[in-house]
Amino acid sequence: MGFYHHIQEAISINRKRKKQYAKASNGQTRLLSSLLINSERLTIPVAKYYDKKGAPFNDKGIMIVKHDFVDMNIPAFDQHVVHQSVWNSRIQREINGLSKDFISLIPKRIIYHKELEFLLTEGRRFYEQIKLMEDGYDVHLAMTKHMVESITYMAKNGIRYSEESNGATISLSASLIWWHKVAVKNSIWMDRMGNRFHQQNIGILVNDMPVIPIY
Repeated sequence: MGFYHHIQEAISINRKRKKQYAKASNGQTRLLSSLLINSERLTIPVAKYYDKKGAPFNDKGIMIVKHDFVDMNIPAFDQHVVHQSVWNSRIQREINGLSKDFISLIPKRIIYHKELEFLLTEGRRFYEQIKLMEDGYDVHLAMTKHMVESITYMAKNGIRYSEESNGATISLSASLIWWHKVAVKNSIWMDRMGNRFHQQNIGILVNDMPVIPIY
């Protein structure tokens, strides 16, 4: 798959869905769709950089970066939205706090294999907390959950890559994870914007994220 291909695939899908969601929302979803697509477009140079950094390892059969992104196997754009309640200040405070705690656990430099194992454990913990929030508050946190899944998946894969490379891939896994942690903060306001449409059974964001296998 690779980072760049993943981004290109996401942009293509979201451009098509921008029109579909706009039709369902009388044009009200266009801003959120544009913000999502523009954020993905800005990621293209970063994606190309990481694909290039991973290539020498890929040539040796160690698929770092290449296999750190999943195919965009996603539901139909008009699949029913499960959680349709209103976003409130309590939700905002709780997800902000959980997010801040998780981000604080990600070091700038990951040197040891055990640090990836720690992040895998903590990523899974945060993921389960997000699911509890979704069910408890009856709202979707799709973008935030997706970014946490991504980080956790990279930690999970990074453990294997480290074993295959005698630790040579750890710094690249760490860099990829560090870059993604920035997106966790931005994901929360996107989820909040999307909530307005989820209340109308319009599945923007919710139906646009692939499931990432973190277990």
